[in-house]
Amino acid sequence: MVGGRNLNSVRAALQNMGLEDIHRVSIPDLISNPNIDGVVIATPPASHMPLAKMALEAGKDVFIEKPMALSVTEAETLHAYSNRNARVLMVGHVLRYHSAFTTLLQWVRERRLGKIVSIHSERISRGRIRDAESVLWSFAPHDVSMILALINDAPINVRAVVRDLNTGSGGDQAHITLEFPEMMRAEIFVSWMGPIKSQRLIVTGTQGVAVFDDVADWPRKLGFQSFTKSETNRVNLGEVEWANLMPMEPL
Repeated sequence: MVGGRNLNSVRAALQNMGLEDIHRVSIPDLISNPNIDGVVIATPPASHMPLAKMALEAGKDVFIEKPMALSVTEAETLHAYSNRNARVLMVGHVLRYHSAFTTLLQWVRERRLGKIVSIHSERISRGRIRDAESVLWSFAPHDVSMILALINDAPINVRAVVRDLNTGSGGDQAHITLEFPEMMRAEIFVSWMGPIKSQRLIVTGTQGVAVFDDVADWPRKLGFQSFTKSETNRVNLGEVEWANLMPMEPL
């Protein structure tokens, strides 16, 4: 189910895969079609909950664009319906499958960075201001998803400060703090009112720091610098080691 604003992107993707053009059908006909096992919902966020609920009740697996819903209650309702009908409900956290992030995740699991002590993530753009959801719901799900995967644990405390800069969107900037066991902390800043575009994830460990910069060109998207100590016991950063990534969009 694709909203009108996304039709050109979908057509381009279909052509790249050698598939046929879009066929327009009504949502009830699509949902009731016994030959369709699953649906992708890429519609405006306010419609995510009712459309996903309808599909899950009809026994379809559902891949839904973020945000999954516009409230915790709606998200919990969809989760309950997926369990009740034994169907897959998956949110489109596309950056979890980015080659830079999967490489970073491997580094963390191999303890190349040592023990993770802090994470800083920022997602800034001068983009389209949404009127249905705040920047917290529109941008931050990417960062929260990546951080939870890296830490592999649930936060014990979450704080969010959201500011509406007189646009009426409900929130144009947000600062989120996630506190984890063993004093590990993650900070997230998101804004669609910034003068620049920035998409960076900085992971600091006891043995070094890694930076995933999705605005950078492919040869410089992911780098690692180890910590070294001088004779005076001062901590220095080593030379940047750049990851050799496959230049392709997440699958």
